[in-house]
Amino acid sequence: METHPLDGQLHALWAKAGSGGIRDYHPILNHSVDVANVIRLLSLHCLGETIRFSISSQLSVDSGTSTLITAVLGGLHDMGKAAPAFQRLRPDLAERVEATGLHLGFGDYKRHGTITASELSKLLLIGASPLRANAHVARVLACISGAHHGVFPLPYDMQHLGSDSLGDKSWDGLRTRLVAALWRILNEGEEPEVTLGQTELTDPALVPLLAGLISISDWIGSNTDFFPFDSATDQQTYQRESFRRAESALRSTGWLPGPLYASAKPFVDVFGFPPNAMQYEAARLAGQQDSPFLMVIEAAMGQGKTEAALFVADTMLCSGRSRGLYVALPTQATSNAMYERVKFDYLRSRGHSGIEDKVQLVHGNALIADLIRLACVDCDKEPDGEGTVSAASWFSARKRSLLAPFGIGTIDQALLAVLQTRHWFVRLFGLANKVVVFDEVHAYDTYMSTLLDRLLQWLSALDCTVVLLSATLPQRRLSQLISAYSGRQLTEAADYPRVTVTNRETTVCASVPVGENQKAIALDFHGDQAGDIAHVVAERISNGGCAAVICNTVARAQEVYRSISNAVGDCKCILFHARTPFLWRMKTEEEVLRLFGKPKENGDSRDRPEKAVVVATQVIEQSLDLDFDWMLTEMAPIDLVLQRLGRMHRHNRPLRPAAFRSPVLTVLSDGEIEGPPPVFQTSGIYERYLLLRSWLAIRESSSIQIPSDIDRLVQWVYDESVPDDLTPEWKDALKSSRDKLNWRRDEDFKKASQLVVPKPGYPEDILAQFNKQLSDDEDPSTHESVRAATRSGDPSTQVACLRRCDDRLYPMCGDTAIDLDTEPSELLTVELLGSSLSVQTKGLYFELLHQPTPRSWSKNPYLRFHRLLEFIDGEAHLGAYHLTLSRELGLVIRKE
Repeated sequence: METHPLDGQLHALWAKAGSGGIRDYHPILNHSVDVANVIRLLSLHCLGETIRFSISSQLSVDSGTSTLITAVLGGLHDMGKAAPAFQRLRPDLAERVEATGLHLGFGDYKRHGTITASELSKLLLIGASPLRANAHVARVLACISGAHHGVFPLPYDMQHLGSDSLGDKSWDGLRTRLVAALWRILNEGEEPEVTLGQTELTDPALVPLLAGLISISDWIGSNTDFFPFDSATDQQTYQRESFRRAESALRSTGWLPGPLYASAKPFVDVFGFPPNAMQYEAARLAGQQDSPFLMVIEAAMGQGKTEAALFVADTMLCSGRSRGLYVALPTQATSNAMYERVKFDYLRSRGHSGIEDKVQLVHGNALIADLIRLACVDCDKEPDGEGTVSAASWFSARKRSLLAPFGIGTIDQALLAVLQTRHWFVRLFGLANKVVVFDEVHAYDTYMSTLLDRLLQWLSALDCTVVLLSATLPQRRLSQLISAYSGRQLTEAADYPRVTVTNRETTVCASVPVGENQKAIALDFHGDQAGDIAHVVAERISNGGCAAVICNTVARAQEVYRSISNAVGDCKCILFHARTPFLWRMKTEEEVLRLFGKPKENGDSRDRPEKAVVVATQVIEQSLDLDFDWMLTEMAPIDLVLQRLGRMHRHNRPLRPAAFRSPVLTVLSDGEIEGPPPVFQTSGIYERYLLLRSWLAIRESSSIQIPSDIDRLVQWVYDESVPDDLTPEWKDALKSSRDKLNWRRDEDFKKASQLVVPKPGYPEDILAQFNKQLSDDEDPSTHESVRAATRSGDPSTQVACLRRCDDRLYPMCGDTAIDLDTEPSELLTVELLGSSLSVQTKGLYFELLHQPTPRSWSKNPYLRFHRLLEFIDGEAHLGAYHLTLSRELGLVIRKE
C-alpha cells in the first residue's frame, strides 16, 4: 500500500488511550478500521436480507456497496477526535501530536460526535472524499454517524463550531486524509469513487438501523479485550489483524455464527399436540401473509395463546422474513417463566441452529442468572464522561436480549425503544425485522398504551411482525392498535374469540369456534377485612385445597398474609410479591411454580401440597402457568379479574378436594349486592370508575361462563354509557369517577406524548425533532418531568439491601464483605444485585435519592444508580420511615 507522506500525522492522532505512557494508545485510523470490520461482519452474517435491502435501497446502491458505505460511515464515527481540543485531553500524547507540526490551540472542548457530524457532512458534500452525496443525504448520514454516544448532534451546535474547536486548515486536510485512508484500506488499496444517487432519504427505518449498528459496533470495537491498543502503521497488516480480531470478538459475544432456522413444520410437529381452533386459525392466517403483519389474538385464559404466538414466529423465521424473536411480558416473574417455556418447551426440540445458547432473559435482575460483563476501559477521558460505562451496560443482562436473536423480557425494555433516552435507536435496531410478541395487552393503562402505539408505528416501519395476546380487548382499543401498526381502521370486529390480522394492504378479523369448551366459574362475595378473610380461608381449606388470595398492593398482601398464617395452623402459607430482594423473590417464584404449576407429563403432582395458601399481588395474575383449587381476589377492573381466575382449575386434576371439585371465585369487597357504591380499600391502584362498573357487572351474578361471558363483560365495563336502572347515588358516583378517569387519561396521554420519539417520517425530520439531551434511562434522580419512564405513577429506584454484622457490611443475600471505597468484584456485584429490590413509595423514594450511590460503584454498569439501605437485625430507619426486611415478609414500610 502506498505510504502517504504525512501518515505520521495521521497515526499520531489517538482515539483510545490507557495509562501506560505515550506508547499505550490506539490511533483514530486503527480504531476506525476496527469498527468498520465489525460492521462488515455484522452486516453480512447477522442483519438478515430484509435489513440489508432496506439500507441498500435507500442508498440506491447494491448490497455489497451498501455494506461498504455503512462500514465507512461507522468507521468515521470518531472523526471528531481529529480536532485540537480532544487531542489535548492527554497532555503526554498531545506532545506527540504537536511534534508532527499540528497546532493544538487553546479552544474549549466540544463533543466529538458533533464535530464528526459537522465535518463529515462537508467532506461528503464537497467531494473531497471518494464517497459523495448531495447536501440532504450528506447531512443525514453524517448526523447518524455522530450519534454513537446516544443523542443526535444538534444543528445549532454544529453551526457554531469555530476554528478553536476544529483547528486550522491543516486539521481540515488531516480529516480529509482520514476519510481517504479508511476508504482505501477497506477497498484493499483501491480508491473507487461512489456517488449516492438518491436525492432524498425517505425511509424512517434508516435512522435506527444505521445509528444502532454503528453504536453497537463502536462498543465492540472499543473493547480492549478484543482490540488491544495497537499503533501499527502498516495498514495492510493491521487490516488483516483487525478483521481477525473483529471475527473473534463477534464469536465471543455471541453474534457469530449467525442463526440458521430449520424448515417449516406443522403445528403438531413443533409442539407435540394438534392445534385447537384458535391456534389453527392463527396458523392459517399467518401462513397467508407475504409481508410483515400485526396479529391480535383474543381468547380465554389457558387456551394456548403463547403456543399460537410462537408458531406464528416460527412461520416467519422459517420463511426468512424475520431474523429473530422478542417476547415482552408484563413482569419479571412472567418473563422468567416464559424464558423457561421458550428455551425448553419450544427451542430445545425445534432444530434451529445456533439459537438455544443465545436465548437471553432481560429485566433489571436478569444478571443474577447469567452474568456477562465486558471490560470497557474509560479511555476517552472526556469532560462529560461519554460512552464507556453506558456502553458496558448495553451488554449487561437487562439490555442485551434486545440484541440477541431470541429475547424474553419485560414490556418496559421494549417501550424504552420509543422514549427519548440515550441510545433509543439501539433498542429499535435490536427489534428490527423480528417477531415481537406482547402478552396481556389488556393490562396496559393509557400511559403505557400511548407508548405501545408509538412503538407499533416504529415496528411496522422496521418490518417487524407483531403478535398481541389478550383475554379480550375493548373494541375501541383493538381498533387503535390496528391503526397504529397499519394506518387502517377496523370497521367491525368478529365475534369472540377472534384473531385479527392487519398489514398495510388488508385487515381480516376472524371468529374462532368455541365448540363445547365452556366452563362455569361460581361467584361468591365476602368482606375485605383481613381478619374475616383469614377466618373464611382457614375454614374452607381445613379438609384440604390450594388457595390463592390476590391483593392489589404489597402492604395489603403483607397484612392479609399475617392474618391468614396465624389462622391456618400447620397449613403451608406463602407470600409472593415484588418488594423483596431478588434472590429471595426468585426462590419464592420457583417454589410457587413447582408446587402449583403444570403437572409433569406423567401427571406426577407429588410436589403439590395437600393444603396451602398463596397470598400474592398481581405478580401471579399474568402469564404464569399456575393452577389453584380456589381463588379469592380483591376487586379489580373486570378484565384483570377474568385474568386472575385463569389461574384456577387451569389444569386437569381429577383428585381435587371435594369442596373444590367445581371452581369458585370469591370476590373480596366492602360492597353489598343491593347497597350503595363500595369504597374498595385499595381503589387507589385502579380507576374507581372501572372498579364500580366491574362491580355492577358481576354483583348480581352467581357465575361467569368462560369463554362466552368474557367479551360481553369487558365491552360492558368499558362502555361509558350510564345504565338507567341505577339510584341517583350510583349515577353520581359513576359520573364523578368517569370525569376523573377522563382527566387522568388526558394527563397521561399528554405526559407520554411529551416523552416519545417522533413518529416514523423523513429521516432528516426525525433528526431535527429529536433534540432533548436526556439522561440515562436508568438514573432515578432525573426529574420526573423529563425522565423517560415506561409506566405511569410514582417513580421508583433500585435499592441494594445490606446487613451489618460484627462491624462489617454484607449483601443481605450474600456473604462477601463490602468495602464501599473499592469497586465491587464480579461476585460481589452478583450478590448485591441479588440483594436489591425496587422501591416506589413516594416519600421513601425521595429520601433514598438523598442517599448517594458509593463513588466506587460509579463505573459499574449494573450498580451505578443503586441506593443503599443498611439493616441491623432486619431493621432500618430512613427519615420518617421505619423499615423491616425479612425472608418471610419482604420489605415492610411503616411511616413513623
